[in-house]
Amino acid sequence: MTEIYGEFGIEIYDTNLKLRVERIMRQIAEINIMKTKRNTIIFDYVTPIVREPYIEIVSDILCNKLEPFTEILFDFYSIYKEKCYMGICFVVNSDKNGVVIKINERLLKLATALGVEIQFDGL
Repeated sequence: MTEIYGEFGIEIYDTNLKLRVERIMRQIAEINIMKTKRNTIIFDYVTPIVREPYIEIVSDILCNKLEPFTEILFDFYSIYKEKCYMGICFVVNSDKNGVVIKINERLLKLATALGVEIQFDGL
């Protein structure tokens, strides 16, 4: 069985941004907040796990959550890019080889609008 979930996260290097990022991320969805050993803070939204071999479903979940906040996130990242990292990641767990990964155009447009990378983990 293939399991896929998506993450959208902001990692801040400057703790003065903590309240600002937390306010933005809590508008989007329920989030996890983690302190790292490098003295950074990660604010992370995680989609539900999808047990299908196609990533479009997870892409749509991320887009539905993030699209209403594209301008806010873009403005924040444009100003504070030197003090944080923002990205989209897909995590794939599979007991099969050759998992099909398709990203829909909607997610590509969103990532481009935000100026972030799309990463994959577990492939």
